[in-house]
Amino acid sequence: MGKSFSNIEEIRTEINALKVQIYQRESAIQQRFSSPAAVFKTIGSLFKSDNKKSFFEDLIGQDIITNTSRVLLPLLLNHSLFRKSSFITKTLVTIFSQKAAEKVDLDFLSAVLEKIEGLFNKTGAKSAPDYGIPPDSETY
Repeated sequence: MGKSFSNIEEIRTEINALKVQIYQRESAIQQRFSSPAAVFKTIGSLFKSDNKKSFFEDLIGQDIITNTSRVLLPLLLNHSLFRKSSFITKTLVTIFSQKAAEKVDLDFLSAVLEKIEGLFNKTGAKSAPDYGIPPDSETY
């Protein structure tokens, strides 16, 4: 626990301060979602980025792995995992998978493949048993 109290008055003042803080947060959330336009603006702010590049410049600036994953990842998910889903679900999956595909680049892909390769190499690599006698020893 963070605070220690010595008497009941300190506890009561802390409870009142927390109640004021809760009220302030609730009113801020209520303002943020006061109208449908505010709700859409809040949801839209999740998809905005800070860079001021156009879509074409952003697309050209990415490597081939990122561009390929932006196309193939939504197709793969919609045709395998979400085959019998509704149109809205498939649209949301497409939007979120394209956002996730922006993070996939050549470095990320190579790191994942190295981890997978490391898992197989650790289990498959067995060293020769050591009997304590070197193979080139002079024992005559």
